[in-house]
Formats: sequence, C-alpha cells, structure tokens
Amino acid sequence: MKNKKKLFWLILPFTLIMFALLFLRYPIMPTNGTYKVFHSPKKHVENVTTLIHQKKDTIDVEWEDVEVTPLYNYKDNFNYLLVDLYPQGFTILKVIRTSPFSVKASQYAMPSVYGRHYYYSDEDTSPQYTSIYAERDVKNEKLYLLQVKNSHGHGHIPAIKGDNCYINLLTLEEIPLNYYEIDEPYAMYEWWFAYMVAFRF
Repeated sequence: MKNKKKLFWLILPFTLIMFALLFLRYPIMPTNGTYKVFHSPKKHVENVTTLIHQKKDTIDVEWEDVEVTPLYNYKDNFNYLLVDLYPQGFTILKVIRTSPFSVKASQYAMPSVYGRHYYYSDEDTSPQYTSIYAERDVKNEKLYLLQVKNSHGHGHIPAIKGDNCYINLLTLEEIPLNYYEIDEPYAMYEWWFAYMVAFRF
C-alpha cells in the first residue's frame, strides 16, 4: 500500500504538468468564440507565407507570388490574414488557435463558403480572383474585416477607416463605427469561419 501511495505522489506532479502544458498550448475556448492571439501580426504573416509555399501543389489556382497582410476587427484586434496570390487568387484566414510556445503551432480557418478555393463566388456573381483590398489599391492602409450578424444576414465587410467611420470597400459607402449596434443591411461577403477540421487551412 505504501509503495502505491509513493507511486501516486510521484506520478501526480508529472500528470499536472502535462495538463498545464496542454492548456498553455491551446487554451480553453472562451465564451465569445475567439481565442487570444499570441505572437505579433508580423510573425503570423511570416508563418502563413511559409505555409502557402508548402501547400503550393494543393492550391487550385496558378500563382507565382504571394502577399500576406494582417486584417483587424472593429475592436482593432488582429484576427485575420489576407492572402493575395499573384497573378490571381486570394483567400482570407481567421486565426482560430495560437500557442504561446510557437507561432508554428497556430491554426487557421478558411471561409466556409470557399470550399478551400482561392477565389470568392456566390449565387449572384461570377468568381472573383482578386481581393477587393487589392482592387481598391488600399494595401498601404490598415485593413479591416468587420463581422456582421443582424436580422439582415451574417457575413463580413472588407473595410478601411475613414474620418469617424469605416469605408465599405465593396460599395465605398461610409459605415458608422458602431455599425454592429445598428440593424441595417450592409453589402458584405456572405461567408463565415467554422472551427471545423473540414475548413482548416
């Protein structure tokens, strides 16, 4: 009996350490559905650029160069990455999990409507192979992807900031900074990001 107790107390610290390390690697999902993003946008840009080159054979458009740009939400928090492929192709990735140990342990999700395609299409338009950020030539600005969830629909608005407002890049219309509190129809990409293996980048 004494030997079993000694063994228990020897194993317990190692078990607790392993659980603590696992928690640090991938913390528990918070109630708002967004993980804390560890590491700087620059490090995530470098990581995704490397991953894109590693996945070149699986990408469904022909491309020669890639540019990765951080995108921010309405709280000015870094949450997304714009991937522009040249001469054609793009996607947007959401940072869904990060680890304080290494940026290489990060996980990203592609928009569910893409079906792993590197272009955007819906029922009303033909496929778009160039991101609206590149089309509007605003890549030198701080870029935003604003989540919309109201009675008119769910989606995301590509935007930049103007004077006391956002500029919807799809329409060039001004949007109030507190747009998320206003139940209005907005021109937006009707995509969403799922924490599912099927949409993992």
